[in-house]
Amino acid sequence: MGQITIEPPAKATQREPHKLTTVFTLCSPASARNDLIAIASTNHLKSCSHSELRKLCCKIERGRLIISGQVSSYYWKQLAQETIRPLSQSLCIENLLDVRSAVSNNSQHNPSEYS
Repeated sequence: MGQITIEPPAKATQREPHKLTTVFTLCSPASARNDLIAIASTNHLKSCSHSELRKLCCKIERGRLIISGQVSSYYWKQLAQETIRPLSQSLCIENLLDVRSAVSNNSQHNPSEYS
């Protein structure tokens, strides 16, 4: 792995800090491929028509595509996993989504509701 440094343009000023030095880190092809899979998976979820899926994130760790975040049911948990499966290629999917149901979020139960 190495780094490429791009020097600022001749007219870079203090008012334009984004035009100062940019550093790119070169990585192995496998690492770059994994990064692309994670980015593509997250972007795919964020472009879904279901709001439950748009707030989820994907990353690669230990050779696994990990999906994380919170959903309101096990249906959404499974749907999120199946939504990214075509992008996972040979990686195993580790579904770490937390399911937060309406009952578990409401710690004060009213017994009269069940009568």
